[in-house]
Amino acid sequence: MSRALTPRVRSVLGTPHGRRFSHAPAPPPARRNTEAARLAREQALLEQMRDHPWVAHRLTHGELPAWMRATPTRVEFPEVPARPRPGTRRRRRLRVPVPAPVLDTLGYALAVAAGALAHHLGTLLGHLT
Repeated sequence: MSRALTPRVRSVLGTPHGRRFSHAPAPPPARRNTEAARLAREQALLEQMRDHPWVAHRLTHGELPAWMRATPTRVEFPEVPARPRPGTRRRRRLRVPVPAPVLDTLGYALAVAAGALAHHLGTLLGHLT
């Protein structure tokens, strides 16, 4: 394994900083689109899309001015909650919290009353038949 550098590498390393590597060349003038070529291509594309409503409007009325193209299509506004109309808002009833033992007692009393009523109706219907 030799550590000898080739003459090309030595010449690159010996050049001043900033000039060691060349930049990519610019494309030749034949590749650049001229204004006439760009307009011809644009007209050909517009003719292909003649059925589109926006393209038909552009062909009829011409291109939009720059100030109309510069504005954003959608302006974002913060969401504002809708206020209810007057008179349609229902008044909320005040709920009083009822403890669980009270609800249990009321449920038991209702069950006893329903059982007593069913017993009396059953005996009454039994005597009538």
